[in-house]
Amino acid sequence: MSWTRSVDIGLSTHLAGAGIGLTYRPDGAYTVTETGIVHKRMPPSPDRVVVLTSYVVSGEGSQSDLILGIQARCRGVPDDPHDVDDIADDLYAVLHGAANLWAGDALLASVWRQSHTSMGSDTAHRWETSSNFYAVTAHHSAHALD
Repeated sequence: MSWTRSVDIGLSTHLAGAGIGLTYRPDGAYTVTETGIVHKRMPPSPDRVVVLTSYVVSGEGSQSDLILGIQARCRGVPDDPHDVDDIADDLYAVLHGAANLWAGDALLASVWRQSHTSMGSDTAHRWETSSNFYAVTAHHSAHALD
């Protein structure tokens, strides 16, 4: 398993176990009432979903220490613009200020939310937000996030 995949799965597992109502299944199959965690791409369902995407902010090249970006794109139920804020606020409560958090093979020494914005609603009237969390970590390969 690649370092990046390990981090994504580890972070998803941590969030699912944090008691904030999120569910993570590697196959991405969720019931309509669950709030699912997926990676990289927004699925058509369920309505409530968190899409995690990891990326390098700084420290690529020969350095092993880096700032890892984690975009958390959230979507809520139709016609309720505040539902998505509830999801984003729960993520903030778990991740912002976290220290020494293991996400798969990576120790995230410190985590903070760098930015947050509304992304409007999709064609099904489901509101979306995007939060960018940064984490100080290290990896063993300069190309781990390619």
